[in-house]
Amino acid sequence: NLSAVLGLPLSDNNIEYSVEGHKECSTRHQQQVFPDLNCQQQVAFLPNGDAHFPDMKNTTLHYNQFCIGALSEKADKGRFMVQGCVPQSSQTSRKFQFYPYILLASVGCLATTVLVYLLFPPLMNHYSKIM
Repeated sequence: NLSAVLGLPLSDNNIEYSVEGHKECSTRHQQQVFPDLNCQQQVAFLPNGDAHFPDMKNTTLHYNQFCIGALSEKADKGRFMVQGCVPQSSQTSRKFQFYPYILLASVGCLATTVLVYLLFPPLMNHYSKIM
């Protein structure tokens, strides 16, 4: 029973069965969260119907920003799933910021190597030739 899981009274008056009016994620990342499966994906449902994610930068999603789905008892991911637009982890975005610079440096080194061998053919001895 989803009412027991959420701790909120659910009825046909406060449940939408369509995605009309649902806002797409623009500056955020759409993510599925399984609170019963992972303790770092906890969600608290507030009395006004908002969903609060304390472990995701204290994000609070409002009406039309998230969906709740009950899962089958056979599913090993818990009783329910929440899908919403959550902010991207700054750790993940920072992690890959320096990759283009490393790529440019390696391309520069390769180009310099080719240029040196083209300008100075005697450097190409039998040890450095490609067979």
